[in-house]
Amino acid sequence: MRRQRELLRAHRQFLGLTQEEFAYRHGFSVRTVVEWENGGRITMATMYALRDALRLGSQAFDELFAVVTGASPTLKALAVDPELDRITARWAATHVQTQPHPTVLMDGGWNARHFNAAWVQIFDQVEPHPNDHPLDNPMRFLLFHPLAPELFPDWEERWLVTAITQVAVNYALHPTHPSLQNIRRRIHDIPLLEDLYVNRARKELTERGVNVIFEGDVDRRPVVAGHERSDILLTVLIPWHARDYGYQMMTMSPLDNSALLTETSQPCRETVRLRPQGPSAPGVPASPTRPEQARVSDVVRQPPDYAKWAALTVGQLLRSYRKRVKLSQEQLVRSTALPVSVRTYVDWERDRSLPPAKYIPVIAKAMHMPGGVRDYLHNLVTRSDAPVLGTRLSPDVAQRSAMWTRVHVDGQPAPTAIMDGAWQVVHCNEPYRRLFAHVPPDPTGSAPTQNWLHYVLFHEDARATLGDWRESWLTGTLTDLMISLTRQRGALPDEHLAFIRAIEADPVLAEAYARSVDQDPQTTPLSATTLGDGDIRTMWIPEPSAPTRRTKRTVCVTAGVPLHGKAQGYCLLSLSPHHEGDEALLV
Repeated sequence: MRRQRELLRAHRQFLGLTQEEFAYRHGFSVRTVVEWENGGRITMATMYALRDALRLGSQAFDELFAVVTGASPTLKALAVDPELDRITARWAATHVQTQPHPTVLMDGGWNARHFNAAWVQIFDQVEPHPNDHPLDNPMRFLLFHPLAPELFPDWEERWLVTAITQVAVNYALHPTHPSLQNIRRRIHDIPLLEDLYVNRARKELTERGVNVIFEGDVDRRPVVAGHERSDILLTVLIPWHARDYGYQMMTMSPLDNSALLTETSQPCRETVRLRPQGPSAPGVPASPTRPEQARVSDVVRQPPDYAKWAALTVGQLLRSYRKRVKLSQEQLVRSTALPVSVRTYVDWERDRSLPPAKYIPVIAKAMHMPGGVRDYLHNLVTRSDAPVLGTRLSPDVAQRSAMWTRVHVDGQPAPTAIMDGAWQVVHCNEPYRRLFAHVPPDPTGSAPTQNWLHYVLFHEDARATLGDWRESWLTGTLTDLMISLTRQRGALPDEHLAFIRAIEADPVLAEAYARSVDQDPQTTPLSATTLGDGDIRTMWIPEPSAPTRRTKRTVCVTAGVPLHGKAQGYCLLSLSPHHEGDEALLV
């Protein structure tokens, strides 16, 4: 209590504010501020609000975190990357803070990076916790916190199976990462979770592969908020710029046309943003309810054996499907004409070595693996996403996608469109249509409401509307096209071949595309390969009363990947007004 009082009072006084001035400026009551400075209870939500109000640096915030929760901030899954964090902050301002429903953006270790006021409100009843609070790490809260089964009805079947499978996939891809090792060790210590991890997750991955995760997007699930049970639609959006870092945004939208939060709940004063913190020192203590749990530092010194602790290894997957087709190891090698010895194949099944990625299509075909399982095998072998399968969703997934679109396109205040793997605009919202109302439908399909790539590359209006067209818009779009083509599996779709032929026929486009092809995707700066995600760009919009005159607008370009459409290259594009004077874009 004494440390809390000293910490809060010292930083308030450093800002030159009295308790009354501080309370008035930030929307708190004076009585509440006095209680906090006298050692009164501080929730996790309040802690983040105070961090911003008092302008606490990382060291001071670590102190406040320790005061509130009794421990240091938990390790983050990724090292802090200033460029990544800068883009992420802009991205979150468009896609997290504007969501009316509870929304959180997590990194590859499920640490909360940004969340909105609705997310804070729904979990404000959860007591401060050093490791497993939903404002710190939603995955650990779901797995380990004693309140999780109360807030998530049908906890085991509706929530745990998908969560445990996600942990199994991430752990298989990064078995030496301290945060994932820590989660895996804690799962091992709880019989129910270990059984789900070893048996259920293995079964799900063997039968469906990565599809078990994709199907978690646009999923109907129950939650309890304000002591009332509600059915929510769980949707997931992956930030384009962080798609290779494991980031994902999760939104819980009510399905019964009623508010997810009760009227008696106290609304958060303002949107709370969680800025990434650097990794804390090793040795973060375990949850207070499990004193026997191993520390993170112990896991680092004694990493678990991959084959023993993984839910499903490459060898186990190969062996399972080989037995399904009733072939011996020797028969499989001979029937597929794999250019390897039987001994080499045996080493694959015993997890002594990995098959080359180029052999995966042959192996999957011979063993009759479903597409999701084949892609999971590719993940395990290459530690990267499988090549894109096509450009269209199946009919059943397309129906779920329409529900996703209502949340992330129609519900978005900024001009927003969702595109398929060939950049065809599947759906766009009203602000997007108004933004490009001056461009009529094009018989060749090049209008911005028809095909975004066609518009940027070939439509005459793009060169007038998109400010600094060549450098700001064209170069990034062509680079993204090149990267998308390299991720295609097998022969390119006809739409993509048509793009290439049209580009080659235009000297300006051909020269710009040649420059993008010469870039190495591994060494190209982050901002050049993200579809402009987080870029600040200009547009020149014709004035309704005088179409020959154009008004300059500054927009923040953001993009994302719907989880359910990831394998088909689907993408979300938003053009948000960047300055206060640009609110006309939303009118």
